[in-house]
Amino acid sequence: MPFVMFGGLAGWLHPAAPGVPASRRAVVLCGAFGDEAYSTHQGWRVLANMLAARGVAALRFDWPGTGDSLGMLPAQDVTGACIASIHRSVAFLRAATGAEDVALVGLRLGALLAAHAAAQSGTIAALALLAPPQAGRVLVREMRLMHSITTLVPAKPGAGLDVAGLHLTTAAMAEIEALRVPADLATTRVLVAHTGAHADLSGAMVIPFEGYDSFMRDNLSSVVPEGLFAQVAGWLDQPGPVAVATPPTRAPAALRVPGAVETPLWFGPGDGLFGILCTPDQPVADAPATILLSSGATHHAGNGRINVLMARHLATQGVTTLRMASPGAGENRASGPIAPYAPGLGSGVSAAIDALAATGHERFAAFGLCSGGYVAFHVARTERRLCALLLLNMQVFDWRPGDTLTIPVRAAATYANAIRSGAVWGRLLGRGGARLTLRRGLRIAAMLLWRRALAAHDGLRRQQPGARALPRTVLGWLRQMECRVMLAWGDADPGLDAARGAFGPRLARLRRVPGVETAVLPGTQHIVNGPGSQAQIM
Repeated sequence: MPFVMFGGLAGWLHPAAPGVPASRRAVVLCGAFGDEAYSTHQGWRVLANMLAARGVAALRFDWPGTGDSLGMLPAQDVTGACIASIHRSVAFLRAATGAEDVALVGLRLGALLAAHAAAQSGTIAALALLAPPQAGRVLVREMRLMHSITTLVPAKPGAGLDVAGLHLTTAAMAEIEALRVPADLATTRVLVAHTGAHADLSGAMVIPFEGYDSFMRDNLSSVVPEGLFAQVAGWLDQPGPVAVATPPTRAPAALRVPGAVETPLWFGPGDGLFGILCTPDQPVADAPATILLSSGATHHAGNGRINVLMARHLATQGVTTLRMASPGAGENRASGPIAPYAPGLGSGVSAAIDALAATGHERFAAFGLCSGGYVAFHVARTERRLCALLLLNMQVFDWRPGDTLTIPVRAAATYANAIRSGAVWGRLLGRGGARLTLRRGLRIAAMLLWRRALAAHDGLRRQQPGARALPRTVLGWLRQMECRVMLAWGDADPGLDAARGAFGPRLARLRRVPGVETAVLPGTQHIVNGPGSQAQIM
């Protein structure tokens, strides 16, 4: 399963499984977008493996300006750039596998884009649309709603929107809103897996998308709809196995970014861990090679793509980086559920240090968000090769099996800022269901005040069920470390409430420890969303 890079795009090529006759068909998987892409990443890999097990080669790729692909999301002509990337993926897959025909599978926004690519191409053999929105405007409305829930601030009509670390300009949103499934797909076999209302396509095979709601949960609890995927894979494999006559070309695996080259790296026991090594053209002598850790079940690109942005930013300063996910997450080979705080995760960081040491590096640093920061923190207690840590939005310092992973959605300051907003008061004091909203808001405020009082009483131990370590214990751990530590929280992150309750309103108890610095980043939520927050961190 090689990692491939082509035409500025990054992706994964799943060739026919060993010993399985190769089909004359290959499939390009056009994934979801934004938060939905994070939720479905693991499942998308499962579908690709199902196809490969049938002898059908599959390619999944990152949209332009997302994931590991080059550059940033275009300010305009986003849909055009994405449709063009599908055409490039089809051409690459034909060359890499020698397949006689190519099918497309699209999920959510990817389904709308795949339908347009198929209509333009005229050579796509089959098209599977999984949960396609009735129209792009429906999807944009959902994005705006998610933004309002996350920030407590209504998305402004006519303004851009930050979605899962990607900035959509007003022009880009208008382009997405205008998308619909083209009516004329008569030359293509079409399958639609629907969640309710769907486009009426003549001759299409229509099936219900069983397990959709469970699949679209956050990436840590997403349940792969294996039954539906098996049905889709079987429908795509109808031509049957036919030996491929055209010799495949070698799939490239290096991406040139400004000032650096990115290459895949398998490492650890049995090469079971995966990362992207970003090597600067002009490395600074003795600069610490830096490991960029994802949180939870997020793949190596990181929440809001922060690991990719951080790697490319540090490359311009001559710093080598390796971005990776937790064992079992992303592309890492492991079985069983992903446990972000499970004992033993630190072995992956030590394996990454060993891999970087093998390339000639002697000094090492680590950056981690949330549970990624937790892992880096505890590795540094015993791993003396780490000289610096940047820990962002830590929720707990001590987690034990059986503890809950549930955290508050927002910091108390978020509600305080919302209360100061005339727009929010207008929503609260409106008619209809607003009274319930107001009552709910008061209950949340009371709960937060009570939690703040408990935190002041005995620190992190009761602020969250998993945060049992008393402040003096955490401070003792920090004093024993031999590396510099920067602890940073966004001002809208719920972990900041816990930290202030334990270490003082200005985090003074932390700063008294030699080698420890703290920072509070204005306008930054738990998941780093938008160019402003990302720039502050970098």
